[in-house]
Amino acid sequence: SLTGDLVLAGKKLSFTKTVLTKSPARYGLSGFLDFNQAEEPQFTINATVSEGSAKEILGPFLTEFPLQAVVNGNFTVQGNPAQFLLQSKLVLREGSIYGQHFQKGEASLEVTRSRVTFTKVRLWKQQSVMDGSGWISFNKQFAAKITSEKLHLEDLDLFQGLTPYIQA
Repeated sequence: SLTGDLVLAGKKLSFTKTVLTKSPARYGLSGFLDFNQAEEPQFTINATVSEGSAKEILGPFLTEFPLQAVVNGNFTVQGNPAQFLLQSKLVLREGSIYGQHFQKGEASLEVTRSRVTFTKVRLWKQQSVMDGSGWISFNKQFAAKITSEKLHLEDLDLFQGLTPYIQA
């Protein structure tokens, strides 16, 4: 369901105190959609999310992104469909990214049409805690820095099945 204060003035739709509910997710929204330039509509959206889906947040902007998790936090997106910037601070519940499962996490990220930048990530799984930053571009390039003061190889999905060999 969608409830809130919506105002249409000319070709600009403004919204405040707007709540989008898609059980169990709840999104609090404010901002505007400006259709004065129909070929490149402008937008600014500020949102808080509770029990949301990473795919639902990123889906309108990215056709595919391998983060699957229930998220809480906030995000802002502004620009137009061809050139936008999405910035977010999210708390992640159990999920996975690029096939690595985690029990919980925190992520600050920026998304543009050409790349996803992880300004700060922290993931927990079993006894391990991993910190990271970096970026992934959509032309198959990436840079990453991953550190851990407490990493157990058996907690990494990459090493599943090799546990008898790495526990010695």
